[in-house]
Amino acid sequence: GSDDPSHSGATLAQDYAQNIDPLVPNAYRINTITPMGTNQLQLTWSSTPGASFTVEVSSNLVNWVPAQTVTAGDVFYGTVIINVTAPQDFFRVRKL
Repeated sequence: GSDDPSHSGATLAQDYAQNIDPLVPNAYRINTITPMGTNQLQLTWSSTPGASFTVEVSSNLVNWVPAQTVTAGDVFYGTVIINVTAPQDFFRVRKL
């Protein structure tokens, strides 16, 4: 078997250490979800300083569309405030 199923260029151990989902290429685990206001959530994930990410949204976990692109600053986490547009939205973060 492959020790790099996410095709991120990192081993499984490195993926887990960086909170990357090895089953979804370049996906990052969302660490916190905080309500910020009516129909808004703040998503936070571990990242590499200066890295760019896209937040994707899905209503069915099958079809994903980009919702917002964000670049992490000089810190080891990414954060974004996202609008919730459906009663049951799902979110994921992918490194660009």
